[in-house]
Amino acid sequence: MTHRHWIIAVLLAIGIAIAGVFYTSLFGAFAWDDGVLILANQGIQDFDHLPKALLSGFWGTAQDMYLVNAVYEQIYRPVVTLAYALQYHFFSTNSFGYHLVSLCLHVCTSLLAFTWLFRRYRDRASFKTLLVLCTFGALIFALHPSRTESVAWISGSTDLWMAFFVLLALLCWQRPFVWWRGLIGTLMFGLALLSKEASVLAPVVVAYELWALQGQKRPWAYVLLFVGPVAALVFRQSVVSADVLYQLSFSVETVQRVLASLGHYVLAVLFPWEPSAQRAFRYTRCPDGYSYNASIVALGGAVLLLFLLLFAASFKYKRLRPWLADSLWFFAPLLPVLNVFDLGSSVLIAERFLYLPILGLVALFVRTSLFLWRRVLVRTLWIGFSFIALVGFSLVTSAHALHFRSSETLWLYQYEVDPNNKVVIEALAAQFDSRGEINKALRLFSKGFNESLKRCDRPGTVKFSLLALDALLRHTPSLDQALLSTIRRTYDDVLSNQVIEINTELLSFSVPLQR
Repeated sequence: MTHRHWIIAVLLAIGIAIAGVFYTSLFGAFAWDDGVLILANQGIQDFDHLPKALLSGFWGTAQDMYLVNAVYEQIYRPVVTLAYALQYHFFSTNSFGYHLVSLCLHVCTSLLAFTWLFRRYRDRASFKTLLVLCTFGALIFALHPSRTESVAWISGSTDLWMAFFVLLALLCWQRPFVWWRGLIGTLMFGLALLSKEASVLAPVVVAYELWALQGQKRPWAYVLLFVGPVAALVFRQSVVSADVLYQLSFSVETVQRVLASLGHYVLAVLFPWEPSAQRAFRYTRCPDGYSYNASIVALGGAVLLLFLLLFAASFKYKRLRPWLADSLWFFAPLLPVLNVFDLGSSVLIAERFLYLPILGLVALFVRTSLFLWRRVLVRTLWIGFSFIALVGFSLVTSAHALHFRSSETLWLYQYEVDPNNKVVIEALAAQFDSRGEINKALRLFSKGFNESLKRCDRPGTVKFSLLALDALLRHTPSLDQALLSTIRRTYDDVLSNQVIEINTELLSFSVPLQR
């Protein structure tokens, strides 16, 4: 077989492996935010409304989301909006089609990752060695459990589109540099930025590689590199409000929040055996503020310190610059999601945000493997460990894909993982409420109230009280006048006495609305 035949065979094998692991995701229903972004989104369902949707925020039809977090109003992702509109045109409310698109996009992105790795290290080893290591790297990129949220959840496809365009741009900018391919690459970077904001620093990493690794001397190449992203940013700011929603403040809590976020991301990469869509839930601390796990903060600090030491040492030792370039592909896409600005989210991180950063880790994996390749024993152990990890990734990822079959299966799983997570409690209670299982829903609302009370989360206690009252009112038969009168008095007290106070056989709440 020629080299080309070997590469084609490997690409087919990678695609088949991905399809086998994620096969079950094709049969999932719409879950979680899919209802807001697709089923209730008139902007994508009618081409007459599409121009307005493409010039509006990503959550343009989800007005209730603004009440939860105003930053949603600033998110602008027209590429994904257009992709949803085209999918709705072809598949309507058949979720299978959307999942098929996500799976195909993931396969294509993973094959691009293999190509990028192979070209990146093609001068470092023999063809067969490089073929083996880049195959392992591409499979780690494709099958890591953090991929499940992006592939099996339709609303998580934003990271798929972003990474797809970033990798297309990287292949255009890999050596030898040709101006017309560079121009196409800038366009791809612009599309990546209009798919998701986390790609904004990708051109910076490419510029560093052009300078540090390829010795690029032509200034016009750097200008060309940033044309696409800058144009995309200008276009974004012209159609979406540029108001500053949150002020950046440097404090002890800010440092803890950023380091805890980084620490949780590192844990999600290195120990992904219990994946979660609600990882790193941020609990309030009495009497105010937030609490962070000290060991997680320390881990984030240690990883950041190692990166800064590598960054500083690379100025003196040029042989460290390739290692820094690989590391930058992990840190640069993570920087926008490290909670430098406090957006008030209850969850510090999301596993889907790791979709692009893991590209840097697999690059480090291949470089480390090449460094260890000369010693036969170490090489054997390294490959054996990598193979075991891949098998483990495949099993965990395949099982986790089943959790996204519906909102109910997702929140039942999340409740098993973290039964004290208030977001999960509320979401699962809403599932029981929608099915008419009022007693289960009320028990969960009561648990959410008690968790909020225990953590001095006063808005949480009010929220769970009102949710419970609303559910109780909707499920109380009109003949039960005694309970209906109690509920009516409770609402009257809210208006007159600014207090939620109810005491029935099913509920017992007392929350003052004013301090």
